[in-house]
Amino acid sequence: MHLRFLYITPFAISALGMLTVAFIVLRHRKVRGGRLLFFLCLAAAWWSITEGLLYFGFGKEINILITKIQYIGITALPSLALMMVFVIFGLSSRSTRTAGYLLLTIALFIVLEVWLNDYHWMHFTGYYVIQHEGLPMLGLTRGPIWYAVIGYHYLILLATTITIVRRLRSPIRIYRGQARALLASLLVVWIANGIYVAGLSPLKNMDIGPIAFSIVAASFAWGFMKFNLFDIIPAAKEEIFSSLRDPIIILDHNTRIVELNSAASELFTSKSGDAVGNDIHDLLPALPSPATPAAENEVIEIAVDMERRTMHFEVKISELKERRGREIGKVLVLHDITERKLLENKLKQIASTDSLTGASNRRHLFELAERDFYRAKRYGHSLCVVMIDIDRFKRLNDKHGHDVGDDALKRLVNTCKKEIRTADIFGRIGGEEFVTVYTDQNLEQARQAADRLREQIAGIAIPSPLGTIHITASFGVAELKEEDASFDDLLRRADTALYAAKNAGRNCVKTAT
Repeated sequence: MHLRFLYITPFAISALGMLTVAFIVLRHRKVRGGRLLFFLCLAAAWWSITEGLLYFGFGKEINILITKIQYIGITALPSLALMMVFVIFGLSSRSTRTAGYLLLTIALFIVLEVWLNDYHWMHFTGYYVIQHEGLPMLGLTRGPIWYAVIGYHYLILLATTITIVRRLRSPIRIYRGQARALLASLLVVWIANGIYVAGLSPLKNMDIGPIAFSIVAASFAWGFMKFNLFDIIPAAKEEIFSSLRDPIIILDHNTRIVELNSAASELFTSKSGDAVGNDIHDLLPALPSPATPAAENEVIEIAVDMERRTMHFEVKISELKERRGREIGKVLVLHDITERKLLENKLKQIASTDSLTGASNRRHLFELAERDFYRAKRYGHSLCVVMIDIDRFKRLNDKHGHDVGDDALKRLVNTCKKEIRTADIFGRIGGEEFVTVYTDQNLEQARQAADRLREQIAGIAIPSPLGTIHITASFGVAELKEEDASFDDLLRRADTALYAAKNAGRNCVKTAT
């Protein structure tokens, strides 16, 4: 292989790689930071191409022209790299953008100064030809402005390096990972430029800087395509740190988890491991599907099964938008309302439950019964009501005391709950009276069920100071009729049947006609 191809190949590979990345990024140029990355890749490719051409064996005058053209990429790259660091870490602002434009203006002046070198001879004080194994190459004598420009570029690189080092302490994991990758590639730039300035290049005046900067551009592109960092993280930064007490999750436009704050990480790490990169519905399956459009700042309530308990969250879903208003993701803020839900459930239970026996109270029983009554009327289903009354309950209270009477009520309720289906309704409507509503049961089935209850109740043994006592109960059963206008009509006929059972000697079941 001829020497010229050996020298040109690394720069050609670097340029080809950067042009490929630039072409890919061009399709996403409207994304935050996309245009900046596109020009960064072009500048790196430009520098690599022109550096490679210097070893093609052209004459002195053509190589001088190539060197002047080369400075378009050389001077633009450091400024573009610093501006990209500001964007990728969410530090871009009006002041940093103004500073970036100033740096690019200075770069333009440096390019003009190099092109006018033949008039002042302060950047390069001379040109000469270097013969290397029959291959003519350009030699340059450095002037004072060259050292000033290289010092200026090193200041920009130093600012870029310091900014990256500071992000290594970021609480956001993706920031830290991207900072480590960029710092490693930037160290290559420092080493490559140090070798060139110190005159230690493998070939005299060979500058391997464009290859090093290509590695930096590739690191930016990696973050751009893998994590959508230019889209999501800068826009989300303020949201993440505004409510650190609540778990916060950042999503991209595909509902993929981009980042969690520390509160969310502590809450969900044991549940799902490293959640970043996974779909949010793997972590919170109770969330609406992506096909369900979310209203702006929508707040929903979800339940999440953790390892030892179920937690309830109020989830605020907000859109993340770029400057042009295009949606680029969502931010989820989770507020723990578990204690509030437990209190609400307790209050509901208190409001619907008889405090002594634990059965449904009168109001709750009537609400459920009215619902089943109208459902049965509408669809033509069977519905039966059974009224239960403890026999001679007042006499039991007077003789044995209210404590024994209360115990009798509790034991009756426990017995009935064991015998009644979960689909049926049971509750206390007052004193020693109880009601059971049987759904999808005809009159004979309800009568048989009531008779089984009667036998179970008669077998209840209640301890008292005077010894073990037993209770009995009377039952009245009524079936839904077409002429019944409300649940009260059905209950009234069951009550009439109950009085018939009382008059028949108690401890029996009577049905309404």
